[in-house]
Amino acid sequence: MAKEYGVSRGDEVHEMQHTHQHPPYMTIFYLLTALTIIEVSSTGVINRYVGLSPEIALPRSIGVPFLLVVSAIKAVMVAMFYMHLKYDKRLYSVVIGGPLIFAAIFIVLTIHWG
Repeated sequence: MAKEYGVSRGDEVHEMQHTHQHPPYMTIFYLLTALTIIEVSSTGVINRYVGLSPEIALPRSIGVPFLLVVSAIKAVMVAMFYMHLKYDKRLYSVVIGGPLIFAAIFIVLTIHWG
């Protein structure tokens, strides 16, 4: 006579008790919007339309690295929350994050700081 194995309900109960929290989409949206406003205002492009002096903009030697850092922060935020990498396995973050780190290193090495 074959022995029957029952299905454990422990996993099902654990899944029902574990509530899935949605990422804070609107908070991330507001942060991304604020970072975009900071990026645009740091370039001085809109200064003449707003009535500000163009000299308020960051100098190019500081502005370009600043824009690269802010855009990298925005890219990481989008990948973490809107692509759900924060809630997935760490392997996916390594697969996507590893090449980004190498790209950042190569960009920093090719910038003419003078």
